[in-house]
Amino acid sequence: MKKSIKTFITALGISMGIIGCASGPQPPQVKSINPPKKEVTINLNFPKKDPVTGKDLKIRSIDKYSIEQQIKKKMYSFSKYRKYSLIARKDNSLINNKLIKIDFGKVNIYKGIQVDISNNKYKIQYKNSHNKFTTLVEFEIPYNFNKKTIDIIYPRNYKYVPSNDWKGTEIPPLDNIQSLKQDIFNILNNLPKSKLYLSRGYTLQGEINTKYNPDSVYANFQRILGKNGDKWYVKSINTPTEKKDYFNLKIKDKIYPLEVRIYPYKNGSKVIYKASISYKIYSDGTYTLTKEDVENAKKEIEKVIND
Repeated sequence: MKKSIKTFITALGISMGIIGCASGPQPPQVKSINPPKKEVTINLNFPKKDPVTGKDLKIRSIDKYSIEQQIKKKMYSFSKYRKYSLIARKDNSLINNKLIKIDFGKVNIYKGIQVDISNNKYKIQYKNSHNKFTTLVEFEIPYNFNKKTIDIIYPRNYKYVPSNDWKGTEIPPLDNIQSLKQDIFNILNNLPKSKLYLSRGYTLQGEINTKYNPDSVYANFQRILGKNGDKWYVKSINTPTEKKDYFNLKIKDKIYPLEVRIYPYKNGSKVIYKASISYKIYSDGTYTLTKEDVENAKKEIEKVIND
């Protein structure tokens, strides 16, 4: 028994001594690097006119935000390292033998690359974390968002922040510094080939009078287009004075919910339809939808009504 107590006291003293070592982040170190070039440029060759509306195409504030996020996503894809996330849980026991067990639970190990955006700069961090203690290597990438280009500046230094875990053990960086610098250069070198886009929306809508009765028109939509499953939560209307439902409108291999309302009108029906159409306009001048596509969709709806 005395031996057990002595062992416990010795072990506890060792544990307290270890815990007493310096843990957490250590003083940061800023070191210079020689980049292969000054900057890279992403060209923004968007068309002058919106391909659907024909109006002048303008890059809005929300478009700039979207493009910044697209570049951020590209940075992750061009890196050889995984996105910063949990990779393992390991036993964090300080003492674990037949007589004594001092258990501090599990250590969560996170590793990878993390990209953030602030004040026209991409902040890329390569992180290795043991619970809340993180060793990181950080590069700041300034950029200029111009009318026709985005200029992304190579970093001329990096910040290294070493850290010790709760035991005082040094946490190594994610990889050696040379490999991390090369990863940064690879990311930036690949950015000019990025195909960025603007998201746009168009409300396709219209009103058509037909000689056919509401039941016949509704049956045509159901038979030719088919009911839209995405709007299962919206209750259909089927009364003597109104019919309302959602059908599948296909435009260039993409299905959109088409809202159709049918009313008795004179000796036939009045049909009111509406669909929200989304499309993309790319930085290489291409796009996913045109005015002609929209007009063809309207003709298709008219054929269904008068079939």
